[in-house]
Amino acid sequence: MAEKVIIVGGGMSGLLAANQLADDFEVEVYEQKLHYHKTCSGILSHAKDSLIRISSKYIQNEIDTVRIHSPDNNFVEFKFRQPDAILKRDEFLDGLANSAEKKGAIVNMGRRFDIANADAKHIVGADGASSNVARHFSMFGQRTFFMGQKAIVQYANDNIVEVWPFSGGFGWIVPHNRHEAEIGTMSYQKDIGVFDRFCSARNIIAKEKEAQLIPLHNPDVRTFKDTGKQKIYLIGDAATAVKATTGGSIVQSLVMAKSLKESMLFKKDFDRLWKSKIGRELWLHLKLRRILDSFSDKDMNSLIREVNEAGIKELLEKESRDYPSRFLFKILMRKPSLLKYVPKMLA
Repeated sequence: MAEKVIIVGGGMSGLLAANQLADDFEVEVYEQKLHYHKTCSGILSHAKDSLIRISSKYIQNEIDTVRIHSPDNNFVEFKFRQPDAILKRDEFLDGLANSAEKKGAIVNMGRRFDIANADAKHIVGADGASSNVARHFSMFGQRTFFMGQKAIVQYANDNIVEVWPFSGGFGWIVPHNRHEAEIGTMSYQKDIGVFDRFCSARNIIAKEKEAQLIPLHNPDVRTFKDTGKQKIYLIGDAATAVKATTGGSIVQSLVMAKSLKESMLFKKDFDRLWKSKIGRELWLHLKLRRILDSFSDKDMNSLIREVNEAGIKELLEKESRDYPSRFLFKILMRKPSLLKYVPKMLA
């Protein structure tokens, strides 16, 4: 008889895990909301291609250019060799739920799960930044949060993702098409005025907006625990497996879902397994975030000028930002002056 797995959380990480596990386990998913929705732009780099095939019907847009602005109104522009995909996030989640159900999983939307009375051998916490599963099993640890806010607006654009770094976060505009875009901010500040000021500075009126906590990655958070009676796993935002530079976590959730299946089937150490694949990358994103948080406007202006120089842009345009270990050392070798930021990275 197949072992029972309860997945708490029916968002991206939970439904990706359900699809991985449903062929080999008795899977039940519980999502307390009738329809899960996260404040997220749904951008995927080409790193996804080795992990999952996504039907074109779930792709909102494809964008190959990103423009990062500096405080002194200069910018650096990257043209990726392989475009980013902008997901139709809600439709993709519905597709994942349907796929999991076809494989035999039971997906319960609008139902809160009683963790204290769980009868499954495996419990997977995929319930977001404030994970109740992590809290219940004393796996929450120390967490720092960003506040993510966004809105969909009418906005004429040239199909380029635009980013404005600022102290303690950044703002973005991600086109859905030539006339509509998502505008958002991610900031340590919980003041909703951050988003409003960002919109006002660009003469954008956002009639409806959403907000959600985004965890800063903490490599010390436990993502597996054996209670003797049950095995507990944390994935996605519940595990703080989030890129600290951008707040993105879809590729990371894909890796963790695949690692979860391998761990359960072959009795492998879950913590060690997923960290061997992306642990170093998340650590590097965290260190890069520390550098950015320490920057003055003058530092940011200088960095944008240096990155604009030939030899650096080409590396960033070729490699996926999900895996900074593939390009950071090469960048430092090509531009030794950037070594001045390394002490901040190691602080």
